[in-house]
Amino acid sequence: MVAIDIQGDGYTDFVIGDAGGPDSSTFMLNNKGVLTGSSKAGAYTNFVSGSTVGNYVSLIEASGVDLNNDGKVDIAQHTTNGGNNNALSTMFNQGNGSFTWGQNFTNTMYSGYGSGAASSAVSMTWADFNGDGYMDLYMSMSRTSSGTSQGGVLMLNDGSGNLLAGTAVGTATTDKFVGNVSVAVDWNLDGNMDIIKLANSGQSYLYTNDGLAGTASFTASKFSTATSTQV
Repeated sequence: MVAIDIQGDGYTDFVIGDAGGPDSSTFMLNNKGVLTGSSKAGAYTNFVSGSTVGNYVSLIEASGVDLNNDGKVDIAQHTTNGGNNNALSTMFNQGNGSFTWGQNFTNTMYSGYGSGAASSAVSMTWADFNGDGYMDLYMSMSRTSSGTSQGGVLMLNDGSGNLLAGTAVGTATTDKFVGNVSVAVDWNLDGNMDIIKLANSGQSYLYTNDGLAGTASFTASKFSTATSTQV
């Protein structure tokens, strides 16, 4: 669940994710303290970039983030757009209670569709990793068209609110363990945002941002000498 001001009226509304498929409501609107769900009685519409967001299937992961630096909180969410259960879709907030579709990346989200997807959901970790003033996205695991990948990916913002295709942060050696949780933090206080990926079982890693202007490159090191064990 994500708490943002969808309608631009100063009241906090909610965006809801649902691992099990289409819920009765994706948005909960706050009308001066009274919550009302958005209707899904109408037909579900296909993704068309730039069109108004209507009914769609919302899956478990969701983020509220200002993608295009216009002062309004946008949405990046796991959906089934494009007939794909692993799609990542972005929506631009119009500030009046409506959104327009931005992008749709199929075969991207690690978790899938159904109640079992909750156990494989991953953090959507946002920070400005390349120092251009726009929010970028790191996910500790991502699915590709060739199958499931345990490796994390970084999707940089192009400066217009659009995300670029994901690139690996670690390698087969430094990012080989399943890990659903990641955090962004300036670990060494050099002004650059670093990444920590916590392994469910195995070695967790710290990816230190090299701070090269306009780029995002990282040096991997073991986050701890100890390894984690899933219980």
